Amino acid sequence: MVADFLGRFQATGVTCVEESLAAWLEKERKRLPQRVALWMPPHEALQNLLDKRAQIKAALKAGLAVLPTALIEPPGHSTPRLSYPLCLRPALPGIEPSFKVKIVASEDELHQWLMTLRRFSTPLIAQPFRNLPNLVVHGSRTRDGFVMGLQGFLVQRKFQGVTLALMPMGVPPDLKRRCRRFLEELNVTGPFHFEFLWEAHARTAWFLEINNRLGGTTAKVLALGYDEPGYALQSFGVAIPGLDGPSPLSQKKASSRQALLKYLAFALLGRLTPLDYPIEPRSRSLAAGVKGLFRYRDDVWAWDDVVGSVNLYWGNVKPKLMKLLGH
Repeated sequence: MVADFLGRFQATGVTCVEESLAAWLEKERKRLPQRVALWMPPHEALQNLLDKRAQIKAALKAGLAVLPTALIEPPGHSTPRLSYPLCLRPALPGIEPSFKVKIVASEDELHQWLMTLRRFSTPLIAQPFRNLPNLVVHGSRTRDGFVMGLQGFLVQRKFQGVTLALMPMGVPPDLKRRCRRFLEELNVTGPFHFEFLWEAHARTAWFLEINNRLGGTTAKVLALGYDEPGYALQSFGVAIPGLDGPSPLSQKKASSRQALLKYLAFALLGRLTPLDYPIEPRSRSLAAGVKGLFRYRDDVWAWDDVVGSVNLYWGNVKPKLMKLLGH
């Protein structure tokens, strides 16, 4: 089915927004049209990046700051010797129900939650929860190790553990050097974005993870003028006219109006959690959400493609509307 679609689309190349899908495409390469290039990292690099334990090891070797970390191994009887609340993340895919991040406030809550897992076949990474904004560092790296477009974005508001609103931020030179060491250590190729917790008063970026792909913040940074798809193509040898150096970025904030509406609904109903940074009074969350609807750049809407924007919005809203109506 994938091969047929690529043929009908007359694609010259393909990339992925998920590492496991990229690994699958690498495995199935012989079944794809030979003229279609795979714009993705080498297989070995992909496998290393899938394991968050390998990422943490590489981060420490590169000199990046890492929060105190413990592993909770299946079947989960061990108790991390860390201060609660804890932030939990899967080291690898293999936990059901799947999740990106989970906060537990106590040892009892941890064990109760572990009992709810249907499948627990890979370790959990446990770190102290810190109520801090994220710093996302985007860039792309060629196969011969040249890093381009290294640019930071400060996540000023999060919702359900993921980016809700961000704006450009300069990356400290020392952090840039350490990021480059990390990229070399794991042979990262193609587009990537580091996720850090940013402790402003200490000027410390706490490493969380790296994603070697286009991701959830790609559309937002694109709305601010950062051409991540262009850098991605260029890193795989596709020449992009006019992308010879850093692009001028808007100093505004970018978000998703759809996500902002959902955020406002959760704030109104008092359903925001510690994953929804910043932790603040409900009135401030509501005010920020309303302001964002009118002031932030949207990660979907484009005046030069109104039809496409409307169709994308409708494609996202229609299933939810049909479900609400019972169809």
